[in-house]
Amino acid sequence: MLVALLGIIFLTGCGAFYGIFVDWWIPKPKVKAEHDMSEKKVLIWVDDFSSGGKSAILRRELTLLLQEDLSKHEAVGSVVDYEKIVQTRYQNPELAKISIQQLGQKLGAQEVLYVMIDKFTLHHEAGEGYYQAGIGGVCKVIDTETGKQQWPEGQTHRAFNVTESVTTGKGATFEEQQVRQVCRETVEKIAPNFYKHKK
Repeated sequence: MLVALLGIIFLTGCGAFYGIFVDWWIPKPKVKAEHDMSEKKVLIWVDDFSSGGKSAILRRELTLLLQEDLSKHEAVGSVVDYEKIVQTRYQNPELAKISIQQLGQKLGAQEVLYVMIDKFTLHHEAGEGYYQAGIGGVCKVIDTETGKQQWPEGQTHRAFNVTESVTTGKGATFEEQQVRQVCRETVEKIAPNFYKHKK
């Protein structure tokens, strides 16, 4: 084995040896959080202006998955309960007229992670039974005391865009699975901005 190993080093050089035997042992550097919400009560509020259908499912899945991921990584002090969000939407039809700051104050949050969906597709142009879920939009964090944007720094918002592979299926359950999958991938684009993660 030693002879074979020396042969590999001789033929490929030290760079290849390092890449094969050493590099994978070294932990990847971690990226710092862009914004710290770890001691704040956070409202995660999702609006859907895509007119692509499935609004209620989209809002629910994206909110709950973001809450779960941020809580798991201790990136928030606490979150406003989803049931309270649903109740607030139901009891206050005028919510579209108030600011994000006022929305956060109404629900007792210190900061609002606001997510706006402006594009959502589920069906593929190939026809019935073909699906290609896609979602796009913007997000930002607003301080409820001052109304100032806390994240992203130097930008009006952070854009996100996810497009799934084409797949086939049928039925409401299958469609909900596609919605959940595209929401999971959207969370992977948004949530790591708020906690240390591998590059």
